[in-house]
Amino acid sequence: MKLLPRIETERLILRVPEYADPDRWAELMADDEATRYIGGSLPRAMVSRGLMCMIGAWHATGVSMFSVERKDTREWIGRIGPWQPDG
Repeated sequence: MKLLPRIETERLILRVPEYADPDRWAELMADDEATRYIGGSLPRAMVSRGLMCMIGAWHATGVSMFSVERKDTREWIGRIGPWQPDG
């Protein structure tokens, strides 16, 4: 089994997304302004599929997006990182 990365700074935790993350991802991806430069808003079913792709990409390739949390509250605040889809 691959060791998956986790990065901690003074204020943030960057971790591999988890199956428990879809509510916050869906909230982000439903916001037209927040998704303006990342392909636009998506319905929840597509967000769930995308989240599962991100989780799977970590396991298959070792590269994908991180879930970002505030360290003090553990609040999920976004996603960031390398994403290398085919093509």
